[in-house]
Amino acid sequence: ERMVELKKLIKSRCDCMVEVAVPGRIVRVRCPLELTEQTKVTSEKQLKDMFATVIKNQGEGIMIRKPGSYYEQKRSGTLLKMKAVFDTEGKIIGYNPGTGKYTGMLGSFKCELIKGKHAGKVFNASGMDDDIRASYKVTHPIGTIITVTFNDYTKDGVPRHPRYLRKRGDHGL
Repeated sequence: ERMVELKKLIKSRCDCMVEVAVPGRIVRVRCPLELTEQTKVTSEKQLKDMFATVIKNQGEGIMIRKPGSYYEQKRSGTLLKMKAVFDTEGKIIGYNPGTGKYTGMLGSFKCELIKGKHAGKVFNASGMDDDIRASYKVTHPIGTIITVTFNDYTKDGVPRHPRYLRKRGDHGL
């Protein structure tokens, strides 16, 4: 029922397309509303295949909603994100100070990618626990190799949303 009403709402709003005069011509403004297709998933294989297709086509992931659940304007136990997560190694080349509750502690590691086609790119990684933030110069000196998880690469070739995972003590073995 909600989807039927949503389709009607989008159609009525998009029927009100406007034309804007710009120097030398008139431009028809495209409706900014678009209905997101929903697909009922009937198997784990279907879900995995759908996810693989979205990722292959440069999508970030998919949203999985419990059938019959109501929309909530907050985090919900009936709506889950399925996103790709990658990992890579970086060398710590500096430190960024913390702010807010992390004032006086480590904010993020300044890192350089050490492998792959983006080797040499510099990025900042956060997500460390408070123990690491308080003792980072001893536990993670400059030159330490760390593993970070991230969601994709930006157009500039740096990890998107890099999060510290662990210190690599075995790198180069």
